Amino acid sequence: MPVLIPQFKLKLGRCNVRAVANIRVTLSRNLLCDVAEIELPLLRETDLSKLKEGGAAIDGEVEISLGWEGTEPEPVFTGMIVEVSPEQPLKIKAEDFGCLLKQTRFKELFEEKNIGPRGNPASWYSEIAAYAIAKAGLTPVIPELYVGTESDDVDKSVTVDRQTCMQVMEKLRENGWDSFVIPCTKEFYYGPDHPWAYEVLKQDRVFRFSFGDLRVGGEIQYAPIIEPDGLKFTPGAKIGKVIVHLTDSEFTKKAVSGSYGDGEPVKEFNFDVSDPTKEKAETRARNLYFKHNTPSVEGAVKIFGNQFIKHSERVTIRDPDHPERCGKGKDLSFIIDEVIHEFGPSVGFKTSLTLCEKQESR
Repeated sequence: MPVLIPQFKLKLGRCNVRAVANIRVTLSRNLLCDVAEIELPLLRETDLSKLKEGGAAIDGEVEISLGWEGTEPEPVFTGMIVEVSPEQPLKIKAEDFGCLLKQTRFKELFEEKNIGPRGNPASWYSEIAAYAIAKAGLTPVIPELYVGTESDDVDKSVTVDRQTCMQVMEKLRENGWDSFVIPCTKEFYYGPDHPWAYEVLKQDRVFRFSFGDLRVGGEIQYAPIIEPDGLKFTPGAKIGKVIVHLTDSEFTKKAVSGSYGDGEPVKEFNFDVSDPTKEKAETRARNLYFKHNTPSVEGAVKIFGNQFIKHSERVTIRDPDHPERCGKGKDLSFIIDEVIHEFGPSVGFKTSLTLCEKQESR
């Protein structure tokens, strides 16, 4: 049986690095910045000086590509160096280009635009996000279908002045929409979560893995899971009824309420929005009800290194020992929340996938 040999390319600033002790790349829809941690072997002083002169320092750019012998390594991370250890062995931490959000203050933008006494530049979360993202030098990617909908209506308790653009985006995440840099780009996605992020990113592929037999009809159609433990399935039905109260404190409009469900326990939510209506309240109640009652999956599986896979993509997992989890199909269907690539002489090249709910439950 042929032995596959993992390959890498690493560029720090203007320098191409030929040897590493370890690389760990974390790509996550739950992080505003993806992270890469790099450890280099002990270097001679001359090599260390060349690295520093070549831009391997704070704010220097980083490019990481991984793969297997016989194919060109695939880019898995681009970003900027944010930390460098003062001693050897050299340890470097980099973040994707979302770190540029930390370097731009929204207060300055607020004064420049002269918009609104509350620090809110618009009526929609998406407009605030697009403004902050663009001013940080990134390209906003926001689904037009959801701009101006009830879920995009700004809660007036949200204030965004006197903060960095990163702090603004952290606050906007509380709306429940995803916020992340599309891996290996300077494009920043802000919008609804799965499956909308998946569709906007135009990921038209499904990765297939198996706990057991990889063959179907005598042909290999699945990739193996090398560490299958760690998945925890939690049933839904956490909330029996959701009640949403909408108010408009700025214009003192009459408060309205809407609900969804008729069981126990009951959970109530309050929002301060523009133009509260019963229809908006009922829509939010329904969305929150299904969000809390969707069966969830926690945990991860580890596979042989896959340089192509990214978060927000679809995967199916074959689990012959638990057919009751598969519904009508023969495979479990998930969305990837987080991808962790590990590369080095001691670990080879492995990828860990943190999974979330079945796709059809979204």
